[in-house]
Amino acid sequence: MSRIALVLSITLLGLLHIPIPTPTSAQDLPEGLLVRFESSDLVPGWHVGTVGLTKDGCVMIWKSEPELIHGRIGFGLHYIQKLERHEGERWVEVPLTPMMHKEPKQCHEHTG
Repeated sequence: MSRIALVLSITLLGLLHIPIPTPTSAQDLPEGLLVRFESSDLVPGWHVGTVGLTKDGCVMIWKSEPELIHGRIGFGLHYIQKLERHEGERWVEVPLTPMMHKEPKQCHEHTG
């Protein structure tokens, strides 16, 4: 009986060290992080940019080159439909909704 208890104890301790995914927040995306995104304000497809934060704490994704149609290079989260961060050799989806809920209210105002 004590062997079973020992095995169960070790198993439970091992489970405590398994990382549990948590919702991504602005703090999880450091400034300068390489990302790719899709936006209905741009031509269809993925666009590469980097993460930035405004003085108000709003997450902005900065394109390296302006879009020819609008001339915009910075996009708030409300302009983005899909976002992925570069991790090693692959792209990992970043959930937008939890990040948007943690941003200050003024971050959700469309500025054109």
